[in-house]
Amino acid sequence: MDSKIKVSIIVPVYNAEKYLDKTITSLIEQTLEEIEIICVNDGSTDKSEEILNKYKIIDSRVKVITQKNLGQSAARNTGIKAARGEYVGFLDSDDWADINAFEKLYNKADGGDIVIGNICTYNEKLNTYNYDDSYLSINVFPKDLFDKKFLPSECTDFLFRISVTPWNKIYRRDFILKNNLFFYENLNFEDNLFFLETFLTAKTITLSPEAVIFYRAASAASYSHSNGKNDYKKLDFFKITSLQEKFLKRRGVYKALKNIFNLHKKQTLFYWRGKISNPIALLMYNIKLFLSYPLYLICGKCIQRLIFKYQLSKLLNQKETYIWLEENQTNFYKDIIKKLKIKNALFLTSSETLKTIDGFSVSNIKDAAPRLVLAITSGIYSFDRIIKTKLEIFGVETEVKKLVFPI
Repeated sequence: MDSKIKVSIIVPVYNAEKYLDKTITSLIEQTLEEIEIICVNDGSTDKSEEILNKYKIIDSRVKVITQKNLGQSAARNTGIKAARGEYVGFLDSDDWADINAFEKLYNKADGGDIVIGNICTYNEKLNTYNYDDSYLSINVFPKDLFDKKFLPSECTDFLFRISVTPWNKIYRRDFILKNNLFFYENLNFEDNLFFLETFLTAKTITLSPEAVIFYRAASAASYSHSNGKNDYKKLDFFKITSLQEKFLKRRGVYKALKNIFNLHKKQTLFYWRGKISNPIALLMYNIKLFLSYPLYLICGKCIQRLIFKYQLSKLLNQKETYIWLEENQTNFYKDIIKKLKIKNALFLTSSETLKTIDGFSVSNIKDAAPRLVLAITSGIYSFDRIIKTKLEIFGVETEVKKLVFPI
């Protein structure tokens, strides 16, 4: 390790000439000067290599490695092996970092294994910024974890709701090398495996909410939003979930995480099914899905949603019953409640203020004195316990009942 280098930032590059100037400039201008910027040109056929070599001349901290096209995982692994810093970080070639992002991440490290920063989603088409994405932000972590080092075991309730992206995190390089934690090559959506293996292997983790990476959503470089062009790659999710299960068993935690993992697995496979437009790829995907969930695929979801609607309607007809919604499902819940013609349904937010279905503030939670709070979730295993803890912070002690929304 070169003692002068605090963070080695690895940038895998493949045909990214449209975005590369902004990406590399955001790294050169970092307030943390003790960095190296390892750009791995993964067989680009556009002007990416030319752009990288320009910055190599401008700033000696920029290192350029050129290899034949082996994929993003291989490019990242090449960067890890070449890194000399105390910590290793990543940035995709179409994203960029806030000017002090890596300084904030490093200052929070204090010798720990992983530091997790925040993500701002940039919509290129609308030119809008979202600092509070329900999946990408770190708000899924309880507030009591924000100011301390913590263990992976403190996150089991929401383990599969944490963003798997490697580029809003830095990893102690010795931790990566000693545990042989590299990216799986020749596999798409490999971030899911890398996250699970690094996170559950780590001894200490810290959060850095002020460290922001800007994620360019649905850019030309993203194959998860490619209008059918890369639909066959989504078949790799069956292999991903299988490898995740094997890893959990090797770590001896599968029994403890079985229920939440199986919920995550089902949600993942059905979610990506809805993202496939290529008819042949969809047929292949459905065949694989049918082997795992035959009854659910035929009629299970419809039946479970009917049961969910009945339970929700029955409970909401009681007096002083309120709802605490999981943010990423808010629109669907609102639609259900409108169809059920439930009047005055109130939605709890993470603040002390109750809000109506149209978003108007109505009262303080204490003043409402709810007899029952419905914690509706599609993925957080102990969402009811989490919400009960939050209510107690607001000085409200009441019954909390969990309802699982079937995807």
